[in-house]
Amino acid sequence: MSDSCDIVSNTFGACCLNGTCITATESDCTAAGGTYAGDDVACGDAGCATPPVTGACCVPSGCESLNNDDCTAMGGNWLGEDSSCDDCPASCSGDTNNDGVIDIEDLLNMLSSFGSVCP
Repeated sequence: MSDSCDIVSNTFGACCLNGTCITATESDCTAAGGTYAGDDVACGDAGCATPPVTGACCVPSGCESLNNDDCTAMGGNWLGEDSSCDDCPASCSGDTNNDGVIDIEDLLNMLSSFGSVCP
């Protein structure tokens, strides 16, 4: 007669979960929907991807919650991490360069497109 037992691993490692890192067993990490980086791997070495920081992006049409790169690509003014759309100035329909003033620069922007055919 032989004795057998199930061996339960209590080895912990880094678990990447929703843009953060926690220390967990492989089974707990997997059950939570995370990605296990390996036994005895520290969170600092796990390489967990972190979501980009978002904040208010003021654009002529209003405001969007975006990261700085996406806001810049849209031609908006990013107000910083965790900023609120309430901090965006009221949109000014003639302010084509989003500097808060309707001036000669806005007129030149409009004139540079005058006569263009839109798709």
